[in-house]
Formats: sequence, structure tokens, C-alpha cells
Amino acid sequence: MTGSETITVAKKISGWHWRNYETFLTVLHPHFFLIQRWKMEEAFLRLFNTFNAEKKLEIFLHFDDPVKICSLSPEMQLNLYRILQEQLRNIQKYASASIVEVDLLVHYHQLKLNITDNGIGFNKDKVMSGIGLANMKRRAELFSGKFEIHSSPGDGCEIIVDIALPEIK
Repeated sequence: MTGSETITVAKKISGWHWRNYETFLTVLHPHFFLIQRWKMEEAFLRLFNTFNAEKKLEIFLHFDDPVKICSLSPEMQLNLYRILQEQLRNIQKYASASIVEVDLLVHYHQLKLNITDNGIGFNKDKVMSGIGLANMKRRAELFSGKFEIHSSPGDGCEIIVDIALPEIK
């Protein structure tokens, strides 16, 4: 089966529309930052549009200017994207949130990704064993990063990923 035949079959099986073709390829092909030369900010915005197609959430993105000029590897960009993707799924499934804020910034040679929602929150001690949370933590640790969760019932959730960047001389 050729590539185009595979896509045609996948579209028929899934009921996806042609406008979701790029999203479909993004899911299948993990190197879209390298191959399609997407900037991370653009990839995040596309993810928001896909995730929030029904416009049920207010999603705010703050992309710090130093992040835009940092030379992040495609692998790091992809893993940050996947962390955001997983947390958006968690918010969609469990949080009952109306607002999501995503901040990506550089502070003292540290790359910080903060994902915050105003949802129902949860007891960390009871939920920390989830596969999605473990995957996000593992992705951060691939780059010697730290992964933190701040949440409690009624107080929403904040995910913090902190990765040291090499000093530029």
C-alpha cells in the first residue's frame, strides 16, 4: 500500500476530514520540527487549535522572546510538545477547566514550561501513578530536567518542566 493509499484508508476508518491531515501526520511522524521546519510556537498553536476545536476553553500562550532564539534540538522541542499534548489531554478528560495558560520562558539558563489550568484540581498523592504523568516526567528527565506538579482539590493544576540550557558564550 502506498503512502497516499494508507492516508485514504486511515481517513475513511477514522472519519477525519482533510483539514485534519496535518494533525494526522504530526501524530504519526515524530520529527515534524525537523522535516516540516515548524517553529515550536507554531506547533503549540496548531495543537491548541486541534485540541480546542469547539472553543470551550480560553487558552493563553506566552512564548518568551529568548525561547524564540534559543537553539533547541528537534528532540527537545518534540518532547516539550508531547508534554503539552499529554497535559492538554488530561485537562480535557479530568479538569473541567475553562482557562489554560501555557508559558515557555528562559530564566537564568533554564528553560521553563508551565502549564496551568483553573480546573477542579486533584490530590497528587492519589493520582501520581498515572501513565501520562509518568511519561511527562520521563520526557523532562531525558534532558536532565525536573518535572513538578502543583495541585489540590478545587485549586486547578500547574505542571512545571525545568530544563537547564547550556550557557552561550
